Amino acid sequence: MGAGGEVCYPCRRSAVCGVASCVVAGMGCVLVVAMVVYLMFRPNLLHATAAGAELSTFSLALKEWTLSYNLSVGVDLTRHNARLALRYHSIAADAYYHDQRFAHALLPDFSQPASTNTTRITPSFQGRHQLLGGLAAAAFRREDTEGIYSIHVTMAAKTEIKLTPCHTPI
Repeated sequence: MGAGGEVCYPCRRSAVCGVASCVVAGMGCVLVVAMVVYLMFRPNLLHATAAGAELSTFSLALKEWTLSYNLSVGVDLTRHNARLALRYHSIAADAYYHDQRFAHALLPDFSQPASTNTTRITPSFQGRHQLLGGLAAAAFRREDTEGIYSIHVTMAAKTEIKLTPCHTPI
């Protein structure tokens, strides 16, 4: 056997042993490459944090169970990988009160360049919405006396990722 045969078939007993060791070595290489890719593009690519909320109007007309609201929420979007630039499309925010969506807002598209780690967006909701069922109205009366309301805001967006080259000075 020449030099090429010794690399691919380190086990001299049989060809099956050599092929098996090549397959195991190949799987090991694939695993190492997969780990490197995973560490570059971790699942925690983006982290959203509520930075504040302002609820200037939140009242319920009892006869019609119509909710009047004026709410704005500050959300910080933090990108953990400084080599990535992100572009956000079709950004939608929904506000829920006791599992009933009462408001929907569309936000403008924007970019988060590689030089910026945190960007604040502020979805705003205002208007009127009729609540369904008496449970939400009963909860509103209880929460109104406490001064704390159970409002949940969800956001969804399409994201484009652009990897910027690493420039290290020599």
